[in-house]
Amino acid sequence: MSSEVVRENDDNIVKDGDQVILKRLNNKYYRAVTVRSSRTVVIDRAKIKLEYVIGHVYGSAFQVDGDQVVKLNRQQPEAVENADDDDSIKEADNRHLLDTSENQKLGKDDIVKMRKEGVSGEAIIEKLIENSATFSGKTEFSKEKYLKKKKAKHIFQFSILRPSARIVAEMLYIKDSAKICHLRIDTLSQILVRGNISANRNILLYETVQGLVTGAILERMGGFGNLYDVYFVDKPSRVALENFNFDKKIYQVFKRVKIGGACKPEVRGISEKIEQPVEEILNVKMEFMDEAPAVGDSPECQEPVDKMPKVDESVVPEIIEKCPSDDDLLANHQFDSLVICSKHHPAPILMHLLPYLRPGSQIVVFSQFSEPLIDCYNRLKELGSVINIKVSETWLREYQVLPNRTHPTINMSGGGGFLLHATKIELPTAT
Repeated sequence: MSSEVVRENDDNIVKDGDQVILKRLNNKYYRAVTVRSSRTVVIDRAKIKLEYVIGHVYGSAFQVDGDQVVKLNRQQPEAVENADDDDSIKEADNRHLLDTSENQKLGKDDIVKMRKEGVSGEAIIEKLIENSATFSGKTEFSKEKYLKKKKAKHIFQFSILRPSARIVAEMLYIKDSAKICHLRIDTLSQILVRGNISANRNILLYETVQGLVTGAILERMGGFGNLYDVYFVDKPSRVALENFNFDKKIYQVFKRVKIGGACKPEVRGISEKIEQPVEEILNVKMEFMDEAPAVGDSPECQEPVDKMPKVDESVVPEIIEKCPSDDDLLANHQFDSLVICSKHHPAPILMHLLPYLRPGSQIVVFSQFSEPLIDCYNRLKELGSVINIKVSETWLREYQVLPNRTHPTINMSGGGGFLLHATKIELPTAT
């Protein structure tokens, strides 16, 4: 365990019982774990004893060295500078190099034997360089790329991160984006902005993305205001909330509301009432979703190591207020924002929750597909009490930023869903 003194009131220090995110350096691998002094986490044959991270500051980097976990000193990466002034680099190129197995004399069995003998990762990399027939002929850029690849394979380095909406969203998206309806971090940020999410506001929420949007809203509210999480039939899955490491103060604003029966709201400007039972609303299927892969079919879902931690139901219900199953509870509140992120067709749910909004409130609806939002757009247009209705799509493009090698990354996501955002107003009374 670290020799540093752990201050119990210091939120920047990792303490026993904290929920943290382990991130591999030079790799997009995340793992949510609960820190226990007696716990050992196994990732890619590396055994991480969590007792060594207690007492260190969030953001610290570590390296697994056998059974020990050693803290690393953060240093700037050695970049290839002034490459244009080096004649040797200009003359070197990779045009005559052939990628064959004969280039590396050190075989797989030799590497396995060295690992069993306890040889460090740095020593293995040095042996690989010595036995490489093409390393000396590579350019400096290729050498740096080769070393980075070998370090990621033979040296296990990780950092301890404090859970946040950005980190949790990226972790869930990389692990299995289908479970969160392919909700990307840039789209999530647009939901918070378009919904005008802030402290001391009354937020009405319906989501089926494992509690990711719930956690992001709670983080933004900071324990001030009210967040009503609406569900209709079954108790919603909120496993992502366990990764945020919220305290009781944050959860005091979180209230779960179950609404049953038929939807019969009277909205000014609607010529008819919605009589469709909510149970039928949730069974509405979108034909264009039939071709989407089922959750759990991807290989990432079968990894037992990356299994999502289950919400401790013995703890969470004590700090989350459960409201009565009655629509009258919502009728007594005037909400400032409505946020819907659903795998179901959002139009019936939107029309059911719309009467509970005060004039001037913001409406944000997320869907993986654009067709359901077009339906919502047409319905809101017919009301007349909703203005500034827009359907948008954000596009996130990552760039590799390195000296003389700045370009978009080779692999990136193709889409992060669609958003409908609008503002509710009050219609003038008839004279």
